[in-house]
Amino acid sequence: MNKAVIYISGTTNETVNNMIVEVLERYCEKHEYEIVALLGENSQAGMSMPMKYSFIGMAEVEDIDAVVTLSSAMVGTADKEVIDTIELLARFGITVETAKEDMDEYYDALNSDGYCGCNDCNADDSELVEELDRIFRSGIISQQN
Repeated sequence: MNKAVIYISGTTNETVNNMIVEVLERYCEKHEYEIVALLGENSQAGMSMPMKYSFIGMAEVEDIDAVVTLSSAMVGTADKEVIDTIELLARFGITVETAKEDMDEYYDALNSDGYCGCNDCNADDSELVEELDRIFRSGIISQQN
């Protein structure tokens, strides 16, 4: 069984965080990933460099195969940042996957086949994933505190 780390960022609302984690756990179950860690940051600026290095370190020790998150917005705030992140992690055998299934264009840009490309993986959660992504991108949660 492949191993994955669940990554969330940008929320200060525990209820929303729990909903995102539940969606990502179901995603991992559908893809037959063993979840080895749940990591997060309170930032809407995408993955921090220390977090990226944490994943790399885990890949060396735990042999993780993927980082699973809600959407590309949790990976980076700009296309270049998302591409740079998946390229960096790919050097260590780590793919980045999202419940929103919005990473294809980034992997296509890198000419990589690291993404599963499954169209129906999030069928059960598609409306919830869209709503959580909308909330995350709007910054509503971070403005509440």
